[in-house]
Amino acid sequence: MKFTILFFVPFLAISLHAQQIEDIRKCSLINDQVERLACFDALAKSLSKNPKSEIKLPVEKLVALQEENHVEEEMSKSSEEIIEDQKGKIVSLETKIKKITRQIDVEKQINESKYQPFSAIIVSVTFTNYKYKFKLDNGETWQLTDSGKRARLKKGEEISIFPGQVRSFFLKNSKGQFRVKKLK
Repeated sequence: MKFTILFFVPFLAISLHAQQIEDIRKCSLINDQVERLACFDALAKSLSKNPKSEIKLPVEKLVALQEENHVEEEMSKSSEEIIEDQKGKIVSLETKIKKITRQIDVEKQINESKYQPFSAIIVSVTFTNYKYKFKLDNGETWQLTDSGKRARLKKGEEISIFPGQVRSFFLKNSKGQFRVKKLK
């Protein structure tokens, strides 16, 4: 007799476990949130050690919970409204990205124009400590970083300034090519 009981206990446990899984699956298929929650609550209480502690919701409370749920659903946005809000946010973000991209392009063009070769006429020249400091007709002030008198810069002379490597600049006049830096 004991052998027979011990033989059937594992099968009984497996069938009870399968029944619990089936009950959980049935609860998960319920569409109404309140009913689904009540189903899962009932399953949880049936698994407790004391089956007498299972308390079912009265029908009136269940109806009241369902009415509250419907009121909350009416207050919350429908999925179509949420999608439309998200589309609006995406469009506004796209316009912001385009605006930022245009600003970056403008700044890039301005920076590139700073590093374009240009010609100018020297307005004033000073020579101190073997370095020429000169002002151009466009208002910029430059200084020769190469020391030496051989550049022989003079007021009214036309020069060309062009960019070199690593943001360096060179002055070119009739005497040759010299490294310069912008002061103002």
